[in-house]
Amino acid sequence: MSLQIVLDSSGDSRYVFDPAATDELAKARERFSRLTGRGFSAFDKQSGRRLGTFDPTVPETLFVPQLKGG
Repeated sequence: MSLQIVLDSSGDSRYVFDPAATDELAKARERFSRLTGRGFSAFDKQSGRRLGTFDPTVPETLFVPQLKGG
């Protein structure tokens, strides 16, 4: 099982998916594209490496919203 963690103003949302399940993998890939398209940065939580593309082998992906200045 893999996990996508999305940080936002209300805390975080967690989405578990099985990379071996085609339908779950498609939803995770679409979520990655939608969030990064909205300005979120994606990171491999274990290594801290920034992800430019969806990688289904990463056990935990952390999505961080774009920071806003004041």
